[in-house]
Amino acid sequence: MSSSSPNTLQVAETVFLQHQLAEWQASMHEKLEAADGAPIRPDELSEGDRQLLAGYEKRGQVLQELLADPQRQTQHLEGLLGDWLRQAEQHLMDMASSVETRGSYDSAYWDLEQQRTIRSDILHAWWHWSRG
Repeated sequence: MSSSSPNTLQVAETVFLQHQLAEWQASMHEKLEAADGAPIRPDELSEGDRQLLAGYEKRGQVLQELLADPQRQTQHLEGLLGDWLRQAEQHLMDMASSVETRGSYDSAYWDLEQQRTIRSDILHAWWHWSRG
């Protein structure tokens, strides 16, 4: 991929990521609004809702990171996500193999698993969007 000017695929990837980010922002707005349209204060959320909201916030962060990632100048989105997912899978397997000595998964494992799930979902959405 040329770094001087974006090609058609790179432009399509940017449009896709911007679209995903806009959908995410609309979804976040809905989640933070009560049935009557009034904003929901964070202290009004249950622990489960706060955890769910944190997951949605993480998706927005990943989308913003992907839009700003300078590697997209030299590598297509599919390759970038695929490389990241392969590395994460290996790291998760390494972390899981050490669970026997610790007895449980730590928060770093679950954070990486959440990132893996988000990036995998974005990759699948890209495949559907780009072929549809």
